[in-house]
Amino acid sequence: MIYELMHKDIVVADIDIGEDARIIKIKNIYNPDHFPFGTLPPKKTKDPSGLRRWWDNRRIPMSRDDLENSRGIILPEGSTTGALLLACNGLSLSDSYWVREKGAMSSFSEVNFFENDYSYDLGDALIGKKVGNKPILSSPDATSEGNLLKRWKIINGKRVLLKSGSKPHRYEVYNEVIASLVCAHLGIYHVDYSLIKDDGYLYCACEDFVSYAQDFVTAYMVSEESGKRNSESLYRFFIRRYTELGIMDAEKRFNQMLLVDYLLGNEDRHLNNFGLIRDSNTLKFLSLAPIFDTGSCLGYLEEDDVLAYSKPRPWKPFPSKAHPTQLDLIDKLPLDMPRSVFSLPSAVSSLLDTFGEMPSKRKKAIVGFLSNRVADVAKKYGIAEPKASLTNLSDIEERIIRSIAERGGRLQNAEDLSIALGISRITALRHINALVSIRKLRRVGSKKTGYWELV
Repeated sequence: MIYELMHKDIVVADIDIGEDARIIKIKNIYNPDHFPFGTLPPKKTKDPSGLRRWWDNRRIPMSRDDLENSRGIILPEGSTTGALLLACNGLSLSDSYWVREKGAMSSFSEVNFFENDYSYDLGDALIGKKVGNKPILSSPDATSEGNLLKRWKIINGKRVLLKSGSKPHRYEVYNEVIASLVCAHLGIYHVDYSLIKDDGYLYCACEDFVSYAQDFVTAYMVSEESGKRNSESLYRFFIRRYTELGIMDAEKRFNQMLLVDYLLGNEDRHLNNFGLIRDSNTLKFLSLAPIFDTGSCLGYLEEDDVLAYSKPRPWKPFPSKAHPTQLDLIDKLPLDMPRSVFSLPSAVSSLLDTFGEMPSKRKKAIVGFLSNRVADVAKKYGIAEPKASLTNLSDIEERIIRSIAERGGRLQNAEDLSIALGISRITALRHINALVSIRKLRRVGSKKTGYWELV
């Protein structure tokens, strides 16, 4: 059947889509500039291979956790998740691309998931919840990548991704929240994760970091668009290519990502979980995407006694014999005040105290692992640990101190602070906890009626 590949309301091309939602061929090209980045066929050809890879990557992988439990509900016997792509017109919450049958008159404003409500039937089925005999399958859950159980919900008007972890412990759920704290503490642009319970499951939750007017372009698609030179590493290729695309702070932002991944022992920074944000109207690249999807860290599949040792771990995406760890790629630590890393273990320890369901032995192992990694960083870059009174603060922490000082040295409500500084309440609380851990603030009174006070 012939479909129109759409970018918002721009007709990009006519494509022939066959069984199992596979792209067979490109029939006509109308707006080549609006092809998904990295998929435009070579000149004078209509080779569909690049577009086919991009389209296939939108489908739920058959390796998704517990998928077999829901296939009989949402898919005919013997079919694959490709059938779900057409049920939702290929729509996603990561970009503005979609497909419609040739001759249809529907518009992006009518169908997109950024602005319109959608059925929860597919998300319910994917977590094993019972749905009706005729489930409505048009949902952003049809284009959610990755193997972990996950779903999208609309909470207080926001598109929120709920993501689970690997059996048996599902530690990735906690690790995403820990990674958020680490990034916030170091002043690194990131996606904020929090813990949430929904339908009896514990998830980590984050708001969609892509808006109606944006596309997320993965590093994989950039690598498809332009191959690296024989003489350059994959790391140098991305820095060069991102700079050519207008991202002037590419190296600094890459190094921030590598630093966070090293500190947390992240094992899965693959080419689909970092990338660029592009304006879907002007096609101008705006920035690197915030750091996200860091849950496969802190020995998430290992026992506590193993985690306690800071041994080398496999890592992606730039390993080589010359660069056995992420730190070996970083010439200069990408922080204005690098000594802030020393207060990370205590800040994380304070956060772990709020994880009531995590065993105390696991919490101790995490703090030990992080302390060892901080020591590695300090040794490599010759950073002397400051005295407590000279501890360096991030920009947000300095703003919090100034804001509380302006309030007479006391803070009653973290919500007021978040509004005043233009940050989320979760971010405000994380930085407050970090300041308590280094004795810049102290808590006075009960959780309900007490307040924070400058020390």
